[in-house]
Amino acid sequence: MNEQKLLGMLGMAARAGCVESGGDACREAIRQRKAYLLLIGADLSPGQRERLQRLCGEENVPQVVCTREDQLGRAIGRPGRMVVAITQKGFAERAMSLSKAGVAE
Repeated sequence: MNEQKLLGMLGMAARAGCVESGGDACREAIRQRKAYLLLIGADLSPGQRERLQRLCGEENVPQVVCTREDQLGRAIGRPGRMVVAITQKGFAERAMSLSKAGVAE
């Protein structure tokens, strides 16, 4: 299933040091134009989600809202993380293609 591919790729990106996780780190990566894609977990609070989405819109960073709770944190080995920024273009492009294939909405 493509979901496993997305999570596996996200774990590989984390091991390669190509992700930032957590709200503050992701906001900083977006502001510094280091983020190529933002993955938002379904369990993120609406206020946090709105702030991050607004910032992504201002900085033209694509975003994917994942539908399963806590899948992002577990994929990168940091349970409880609900937002992840991918900071390498190749990983971001692959994640976007997997999400468009129906992995995440």
